[in-house]
Amino acid sequence: MTTQRSSLMIAVLFPVWLDGTTVKYYVPSGEKLKLNADSYAMFYNLQKLISTDESNIDTTCVTDMSAMFENCMALETLDLSSFDTSNVTSMKSMFGSCTSLTTIYVSSTKWSTAKLTTSDYMFSGTTNLTAGSNTISFTDSTGNTGYLTKK
Repeated sequence: MTTQRSSLMIAVLFPVWLDGTTVKYYVPSGEKLKLNADSYAMFYNLQKLISTDESNIDTTCVTDMSAMFENCMALETLDLSSFDTSNVTSMKSMFGSCTSLTTIYVSSTKWSTAKLTTSDYMFSGTTNLTAGSNTISFTDSTGNTGYLTKK
């Protein structure tokens, strides 16, 4: 269990809940969990993780999302439409080895790679992402292509 404190709130994270298939955390009503600038490996290696609710997460200060979901092999869909990535400089291996991942939803207004300097292996081993009519194709710096679906 990890506790993060800010001047506005306290959030308690439970990285693995029961059988390890769902991430649970408590955020007081009307508040958001503000992630640290370095959010490296936040959900790393949660191999049984099948769902996570990212709607109450504030990522405006995050600069490092490296390995955030790496090796989450059971994860099929990620809704990151609440993620503001305008300050992120590293997404190295962010979705690496997410072998079951088929869809990553992102916001057409909040998802930005303008400051991104490191994207090595971002989609390495993540071969089941599908392209559709509303997808953005992104090729990381090591030549792996992934697809992000606008929401």
